[in-house]
Amino acid sequence: MSPWRWATVAACLTVTGCVHGYGACLFMQPVKHTLGGRVQFRPYATPEGMDNVPVLVLDHTAYLYSPAQSLMCQSADELQLVGVSEFPQNVVENSHVSVQGRLFSATSMHDHTRFLMHVITLLPDSPSRRQAEGQIDETDPTGATAKCKDGSYSKSKQHSGACSEHGGVDQWMDGSK
Repeated sequence: MSPWRWATVAACLTVTGCVHGYGACLFMQPVKHTLGGRVQFRPYATPEGMDNVPVLVLDHTAYLYSPAQSLMCQSADELQLVGVSEFPQNVVENSHVSVQGRLFSATSMHDHTRFLMHVITLLPDSPSRRQAEGQIDETDPTGATAKCKDGSYSKSKQHSGACSEHGGVDQWMDGSK
C-alpha cells in the first residue's frame, strides 16, 4: 500500500475517533453516555479539610475525545462523579452501578480525576440482572465455567463474553484455553 493510502487511512481513523481494537472514542458533553463500574468514595485533602469524592472505577477502559487536551483519544479508567446530591441507600462502597451522564475534562482543584461525569441517572446493578446478563457469582465456584481475573466466578454457558466485566477469564474450569 502506498504511503498516501496509509496517510489517508490514518487521517480517517483520527477524524472518526476510533481506537483500533476498542471502538469509537466517547465525545465530551453535551453527548450523553452510559458507563458501568464500581463506586468508590475517596478522601482528598482540600484547604477546607477532607473531601469525600465519589469515583466510578470503570469496568473497561474508556477512550475519550477531548480536543482541548489532545487531538487523539485519551484513556480513562476512572471518573469523578459530580452532580449527585445523594446516593441511593443501596449504593455503598464498591457497589456495581450503571451511570448515565455527560463527560467533561477536569478544570479545577476540586476535580480529582482527569475526566468527570455529570450524573443524570445512577442505577445500582441488581444481582439478578447481572446474573441474567453475565451470570457472575462473586464467591461461589460451584457450577462455575470460568474463574475471572478479579477472583469472581462465571457460570456463563458460552465462552464468549464470560468475565467481560471482570478483567477477562483467568482460567476455564474445564481446562480449555
